[in-house]
Amino acid sequence: MSSSPSSSQLETEFKQAQQFVQSGPAESEPSNEQKLLFYAYFKQATEGPNTGKRPGAFDLIKRAKYDAWKKLGDMSKEDAMKGYIANLEKSSPKWKEFFANKSSTVEASPTSGTSNPFGNEVFRPDLLRGKVAVVTGGGSGICKVITEYLAYHGANTVIISRTLSKLEQAAKEINQLANNGTECFPVSADVRDYKGLSEAFDKALKKFGRIDILVNGSAGNFLCPASQLSSGGFKTVLEIDTVGTFHASKLAYEKYMKKHGGNIVNLSMTLHNTASIMQVHAGCAKSAIDTMTKHLAVEWGLDGVRVNSIQIGPIEGTEGFSRLLPKEELDKFKKTIPLQRFGQPVDIARMVLFLVSDAASYITAAIIPVEGASQYTTNNIYGYPQVLQMSKM
Repeated sequence: MSSSPSSSQLETEFKQAQQFVQSGPAESEPSNEQKLLFYAYFKQATEGPNTGKRPGAFDLIKRAKYDAWKKLGDMSKEDAMKGYIANLEKSSPKWKEFFANKSSTVEASPTSGTSNPFGNEVFRPDLLRGKVAVVTGGGSGICKVITEYLAYHGANTVIISRTLSKLEQAAKEINQLANNGTECFPVSADVRDYKGLSEAFDKALKKFGRIDILVNGSAGNFLCPASQLSSGGFKTVLEIDTVGTFHASKLAYEKYMKKHGGNIVNLSMTLHNTASIMQVHAGCAKSAIDTMTKHLAVEWGLDGVRVNSIQIGPIEGTEGFSRLLPKEELDKFKKTIPLQRFGQPVDIARMVLFLVSDAASYITAAIIPVEGASQYTTNNIYGYPQVLQMSKM
């Protein structure tokens, strides 16, 4: 191993090599010996020397992996990274051409257009390989970013919303971003229509054969004083948010998860925690979703179904964010947030990925705020008259 790249360069090249092994267009199938070396070098580079107990004689695959790792002895993590890269060069000599027109797949910015559009990543690109995720509302906003993120990490995805033309365009963009062989399948349905939504789930199952993950993101909201809120307006938000979440959850459970287990993540907000001005309709809807999360988690846990809720705080770039906060108020609002920044859609996507991963295997019925502690310092900071004026802008 003649080259001596800097530590940061080596780490970047090592992570690129991992990504290529997991999802790149390999020139030839690695031999079993090379596969064992990939495993051994990876474990040595990330965990150090093998100090575990050798598996029993009847578990031949684990035993072979153990032995390959053990043979590396006290090899340094840096040398293990180099070994991993050298092993890849034997099976795919031209692998670096895969990244020739890309900057860094590890340090890319969220808008750079490289193979990693989400910046620094702590999750493996193949974390959800073989899984299928259904995302209601997945054609736009935060839910689209969530879908992109799940697809980027190996899941086939299904996005459900009312307008098929918008979904088809979103699916095309999601496929282009993931660029890893996964597929985004658009299906038109209204979450308020149980029969129509049931047909959408049937299409998803016919397409992919499974539903491992459900993200309930369909929502409706607007600013309105309670005294001026019509019965129809109040009812519509609850039907989209709360009833829609129940419909999708029940269908995912009955059609697949009851027999196979799975993960449901409901998207909520912090509106009802301390009561937000002009949001009684949305606050009631989200409060009901959080309560539903606990009930479903308790009832369906016996079937291996985990159900959790994410309370979303102020996320920059979303329609609701732009509507509520005029540009001249942004700096004032940001200064009230303990972390001194607004959230980004990828912050929510990362929490979704964590919750549906094995890292969260003992987490269910959890209501998790992702809002930089803003609910404790910013709620109603403007007062009723000013919020009323903002709603008319």
